[in-house]
Amino acid sequence: HGGSSPLAQALRVVQGRDTSRSRAQSFVSQRGALAMAAAAVPVHLLCQGVQTGKTSRLRRVVDEACAGGRRVFGILAPDEVGEDGVLRRRTHLISSGHNLVFQLNDGRPCPVGSAPQQPAAGEEEEYGQPVVKIGNFAFARSAFDAAAAELAAATKEGAELIVVDEIGPLEIRRGEGLHEAMKAVLATWRERPGMEVIVVVRPTLRSAFLEVYGLGEGDVQDLPTEA
Repeated sequence: HGGSSPLAQALRVVQGRDTSRSRAQSFVSQRGALAMAAAAVPVHLLCQGVQTGKTSRLRRVVDEACAGGRRVFGILAPDEVGEDGVLRRRTHLISSGHNLVFQLNDGRPCPVGSAPQQPAAGEEEEYGQPVVKIGNFAFARSAFDAAAAELAAATKEGAELIVVDEIGPLEIRRGEGLHEAMKAVLATWRERPGMEVIVVVRPTLRSAFLEVYGLGEGDVQDLPTEA
């Protein structure tokens, strides 16, 4: 993919934001090595913790790819402040630009190691729609359905870049959410040389992600962490 790949673009963003000459030189050499690897390993993993700017970084990559005329599909998960002043996650469909309601409740912290669970009795009536529960958080099932449809379209309409923000416990531990859509994306990637995929995965779930989706270390490339 050379210098036009999303990985190289992401690295240029990182380099541009760094004012240290020595660190910039380090990024230049790293860009060359990783760009060559990306030519053979197009599944890029973005593994960073919560609230570290992952979605903002991906939006810059997507904007640059679209400006370059590439066919980009997928989903982003930006946090936005609602009318009630509460920060909640939304689902952004890249191909259409639509923003959908995703997180439904007030975002109370989840205990460490929280797993997906079934909605409590009466909870779906409380929110007025089908919900998906992960720890203390409630999400709109309709947003998952729209995201899955976006990824399905990507595999059928010749996408050159597919972004998935993100694959988490719901998919990896319970096989729900975007699990089947992610499998279809990877099946298409295996059959279509040149198609690039970027997936956000929490650092603690990286090994499980590879196992669940049948990927080895030689099939993926970690995007470098931004300073």
